[in-house]
Amino acid sequence: MPGVAGLEGVQRTLVWVDRKGKEEPLAAQPNDYRSPRISHDGTKVGMTISTGGKSDIWIWDIIRGTMTRLTFNEVSSNPLWSPSGQRSAFSLGSITNSAVYWKAADAGHA
Repeated sequence: MPGVAGLEGVQRTLVWVDRKGKEEPLAAQPNDYRSPRISHDGTKVGMTISTGGKSDIWIWDIIRGTMTRLTFNEVSSNPLWSPSGQRSAFSLGSITNSAVYWKAADAGHA
């Protein structure tokens, strides 16, 4: 994830790095990506995307090449995957007042 850390609005690109250090760009459009986490099966990336002072959790499906929004107009961050990869946990709220939530990774309510 090349880019300048700590600056809001910086456009970063997602890249896959193999064990030998070879980088392969993913087809996701550049954006303000933060805290990327790869699912246990290696098929999805959960991340925070910040826009206009808000941050939401998005899921990039590496196989399908699609981006799915998981939270809407919230202050969400730090996505983590359940062992099955079916759900994502994340924090929601401010630094001083936040809670942990989880949601189906396909943006459903399972």
